[in-house]
Amino acid sequence: MNLEKVVTGKWQKYLLLKSQFYKSQAFCYFGQDLLAQDKCGDAIKCLEHSLKLYQETEQICKEYASIKGPGTQAVPERHEFFKNLYKTILRISEKCERENGVIYHQKVPLETPVLESKSIHGLADPEEYAFPNPHELWTPSNYSSFDISKAVKERSFFNRSQNVPAPKETPIPQGNAEPGSESGCILS
Repeated sequence: MNLEKVVTGKWQKYLLLKSQFYKSQAFCYFGQDLLAQDKCGDAIKCLEHSLKLYQETEQICKEYASIKGPGTQAVPERHEFFKNLYKTILRISEKCERENGVIYHQKVPLETPVLESKSIHGLADPEEYAFPNPHELWTPSNYSSFDISKAVKERSFFNRSQNVPAPKETPIPQGNAEPGSESGCILS
């Protein structure tokens, strides 16, 4: 099964964008937690890594906005949640640098601390997900008998007739103007 890059490319970039953004956010707040534990050198390294991931995310945002394909045209780097993360990274970084220079005087390690993947709080321990065994009827010969390319070609967004009117959509402002509220939400 090989879908055309035009159809799946935008989704792939979107998933990469979200992955990088949340990694950047995770390292930002991990650095804040390390600072609260008086591990200022590690916190500075985490925030440096968070800023690096954020800058990579900015580049992915530009690539995502330029890709043609199904879905809405969005400019993620102009959204408030994206801009707020940058402000948060800078604020926590400045606090770490200031406190390390005045109070802690710790060296910044060469290696970025590893994020903890196990939850260490809550009432129950998280369980690892295990995929169930496939049913005995699903064999490689059954899988190979499906021809998904026929369904993709029939339902492709390329085969839309020209007579269908475009749907009426509420425009989403993508300008540089700040919204009237902190969250960017509009009540109407």
